[in-house]
Amino acid sequence: MVVVDHLMMGVSNFEETAQRWRDRYGWAALYGSSFDSMPGWGNWIVPLGDTWIEWIGLLDPTLATDPMAPLFQAAVASGEQLMGWAIEAPDLAGVAARLEVPIDTHRATGPAGVTSWRQAGFTESRTRPYLPFFLEWTDGALRERSQRLSGEVGNPMVNRTGVSMRLSGDQRAYEAWIGEETMPAEFSPGPPSLQALLQAGDQTIAIG
Repeated sequence: MVVVDHLMMGVSNFEETAQRWRDRYGWAALYGSSFDSMPGWGNWIVPLGDTWIEWIGLLDPTLATDPMAPLFQAAVASGEQLMGWAIEAPDLAGVAARLEVPIDTHRATGPAGVTSWRQAGFTESRTRPYLPFFLEWTDGALRERSQRLSGEVGNPMVNRTGVSMRLSGDQRAYEAWIGEETMPAEFSPGPPSLQALLQAGDQTIAIG
C-alpha cells in the first residue's frame, strides 16, 4: 500500500492564511523556500510530524513573469485551495516509464538550505486533481526536519498512514494511474475534486 507524502495547497497571501489557520486549527505555518526554477514563487510549510501541508504561492508577484501566475491568482482569490497531493515513489523511474511521462528535477532554497527532488506526473495532476503526482526526495533529512519543527511550534504529529483522500472524477483513469498499488482513498462519481482527511490524535480534520 502506498501513502500520501504531503498535500499541496494554493494560497493568495501567506501571512493572512497563516493567521486564519492558527485561528481555525491551532496550527502554525512556517516559511519554507523559494523555487529556483520559478522566480517569484515559493512555499510555506505546515509541519505535521511525518507529513506536512505545502502552501504554494507568489512570494513576489513582481518577479513572476510566467503565464501561470495570473491564472493561479484568480484560482485562489477567494481563499486557499487544495490543489494536489503527492506520493513518494521508491522507483520513480519505473512509475514514469509505466505512465509514459517525463521526470523533472527541481530545487528550492530556504533557511534550511537547498532541497531538491524529482517528480513525475505533475502536469497531469494539475488538470485532473484526483490524480496524485509522484516524487523522489534527494534530501533524506526532510521528514525528520518536519517532525522536529512540528514539536517546536506545537503542531500535531500526523503519521502518513493517517492521511486518506476523498476523490471524485474519472475512477478508471485514477486506477490506471495508481497501477497495482492500493492506498486509503474513497472515490465517488462527479466533477474532479479532492479532499484530504488527516488523523490528528483522536480528531479527523478535513482539508479541502
